[in-house]
Amino acid sequence: MKKTILFIVAICFIAIGNAQITITEEGGAPIVNNETYYYSNLGVELPIFISNEGNDTAYILAELVNMENASGNNLQFCLGGTCYAVIAEGNTYPLNGPLTLQPGGNNGLFDHFFNNYSGDNTNAPVEYTFRFYEVDVNGNELGDIVTFTYTYDASLHSSNYSLENLGVVLNSSIITNDISFSTKENVTINVYDLNGKQIKSQNFAHGAHNLNTSQLNTGVYLVKFNTLNGKQATTKIIKK
Repeated sequence: MKKTILFIVAICFIAIGNAQITITEEGGAPIVNNETYYYSNLGVELPIFISNEGNDTAYILAELVNMENASGNNLQFCLGGTCYAVIAEGNTYPLNGPLTLQPGGNNGLFDHFFNNYSGDNTNAPVEYTFRFYEVDVNGNELGDIVTFTYTYDASLHSSNYSLENLGVVLNSSIITNDISFSTKENVTINVYDLNGKQIKSQNFAHGAHNLNTSQLNTGVYLVKFNTLNGKQATTKIIKK
């Protein structure tokens, strides 16, 4: 019975410890677990800001879990003030040991990742998946903090068809709270900022619809419509 109780306490401690570590990007938006961050331009940084909001010293490592259509070079991954131009699948970073954060501390505004490689196959996306996790002072793993994928996809620039070809009618390219449109086919809509980062994604059946954009800041966005048979068209909208 005592062993069971101790095991449960240990699990709770790990969960509480991990909850005290936050990882955000530019502007304080959290890096979401299992999220994919899309970019249509080479060299666009994903800032990595790590905070220890707990009462104990935290030790953080990042593992490159997987890469697709990539060679592991022509990039930059900075963590703990050290930057790497070449990274390898299965390796953990920083290479010289965990990033150490004192209670209330953070890693500053320097750490980031960006990709400058167009891919082994330039017609396919380049993907890097990272897992950030916490270890104890002896290097024993305590648990995951967040896993995310950085994707460079040059096709986000292109439009294979017009909206008319897809049977999509956009009521206006200047919007306030909604993108109002009608479609003759089932479509997926992806909204990107001008750096190619995906902001919003939603599926729609044929018919008339409104996509809520009230949470978007004012500015210019790319809206990509995809049909089930692989057709796609991209247009710009202005959020006022």
